[in-house]
Amino acid sequence: EAAQKTQRSNTKSTYKTENEKYFKNIKGKTLDFGAGLGLGSKQLKNADAFEPFPKKGFTPKYTKTEQIPSDSYSKIANLNVLNVVPKNVRDEIVSNIGRVLKPIYNIRRWSLSKRI
Repeated sequence: EAAQKTQRSNTKSTYKTENEKYFKNIKGKTLDFGAGLGLGSKQLKNADAFEPFPKKGFTPKYTKTEQIPSDSYSKIANLNVLNVVPKNVRDEIVSNIGRVLKPIYNIRRWSLSKRI
């Protein structure tokens, strides 16, 4: 619920920078994991969105992590989320990101017991 309280409309430029700096040379689908208001998803060239607490007027593709197919995305954005959730939720988010990333980009092997 802490992440829900931090949904903001002023993060579009951050998403644009991330897209240009990190994603431009990676082919494949993009997922905005923790999409907030959904504005960043548009900056990521119409990325699919996962948001468990969507505000009125925004309909993300996914509202539950179980809906997201495993090994289905080449690029995942997760901006301004991990820093506002408790450790157990953060660990679950990182685990789910590893699950949905295509194997070539997989981070599943990282230890979730290490401090992030």
